[in-house]
Amino acid sequence: MDDRVTRIVGLASQAENGFLEELECPECHECAVSVCFTHPADDEYRTWFFCTACDFQTRAQNSQKPQFFSEDRRRLDLEGRDKSILENALFKKPRPE
Repeated sequence: MDDRVTRIVGLASQAENGFLEELECPECHECAVSVCFTHPADDEYRTWFFCTACDFQTRAQNSQKPQFFSEDRRRLDLEGRDKSILENALFKKPRPE
């Protein structure tokens, strides 16, 4: 795994452990990354990472509700974007019958 991917995976690990502010950016290396969440559909969650010191941003698709998901960290503007992606996907996630 290249170094950048390793640092991004590290961001996800830190978010899973409750560290949601001032994370080190994998691009500029400033401690300026914040975490927010979306919940675009039933049983669908996304974790977003944004750096305030540079233009870095990325998101992770969660397999379950993030432990530190909260309404005050929910971004409805991004949620609409994630919902659109789900609705327009060629391959849909199977739903329980």
